[in-house]
Amino acid sequence: MKKITWLLILICVISPAFAEQPAERFEKVVNKMVTAINERDYAGIGNDFDRTMEEFLPLEKRKEFFESVLAQYGQIRKLDEPRLTQPDQTVFVAHFEKGVLDMKVWLSDDNKITGLLLLPHTPQIPALDRNKTNLSVPFRGRWLVVWGGDTRELNQHHEVPNQRFAFDILGVGPDGKTRRGEDNTNEDYYAFGREILAPADGNVTDVITGVRDNVPGSMNP
Repeated sequence: MKKITWLLILICVISPAFAEQPAERFEKVVNKMVTAINERDYAGIGNDFDRTMEEFLPLEKRKEFFESVLAQYGQIRKLDEPRLTQPDQTVFVAHFEKGVLDMKVWLSDDNKITGLLLLPHTPQIPALDRNKTNLSVPFRGRWLVVWGGDTRELNQHHEVPNQRFAFDILGVGPDGKTRRGEDNTNEDYYAFGREILAPADGNVTDVITGVRDNVPGSMNP
């Protein structure tokens, strides 16, 4: 039998609703899905799929995949506490009868499953309580902090351990707006094309080129 290493279904668009919705909403949806998986209720597995997920993984494909998962790993005996990694995304460590996998789940604002990943388990690296390197602001000019601070009300990343001290920052122009005009192109945004500075001394270890610019209103996986 071919070994299953991962399943990529879909990645959803991040929503700011994360700041107002706790991780427990993931538990409710995922626990229902796990019960259906263990009972081989392949129709029930998709009860909380959104329309795109249902189209991408219809009943026959769903049955084929999860039968293979159950044959290789057995039933799911336990899920660890959910670990939020991005807004509207969390990871459950799933303990099967014959192994451990990381289960990544994406939810929409109405608690529909928009994305699912089964991956080999990777132990979590603890986040530092405080950064030990002195950092400077990595740009010049006028910018706007959209999210950032020490509370959930100020910072949508607050509940995500490896993003707790993150800032969401937008470039602004002399008029205080984040973009020019209404064309909604990359060039319209004041942040686009501006100089980015190294926030601290260091050595360049890797360089990635050829990544296309994001289209406004979308995101890259």
